[in-house]
Amino acid sequence: MEWLGKVALPEADRRRLDQLLEVYAFLHDEVRRSDADVRRMVKADVRCQHRATIPGIGDFFAALIMAEVDDIRRFPNGSLV
Repeated sequence: MEWLGKVALPEADRRRLDQLLEVYAFLHDEVRRSDADVRRMVKADVRCQHRATIPGIGDFFAALIMAEVDDIRRFPNGSLV
């Protein structure tokens, strides 16, 4: 990224690259904020914390499971039919 910010380019290309670098920086910050939100959510929810202890399931998958399944008691039994 540092190199891209310094590389010598024709003026039009430099402007376009700078625009794209700004977009990248914005999106990178948004992803960091979103990641922090998910981690805070998992930290505040015991059910997520419990699921995150399963091997291969971290904070993000734990949050996804909770979002998809919600309260498991809403299913009447373990039967698929």
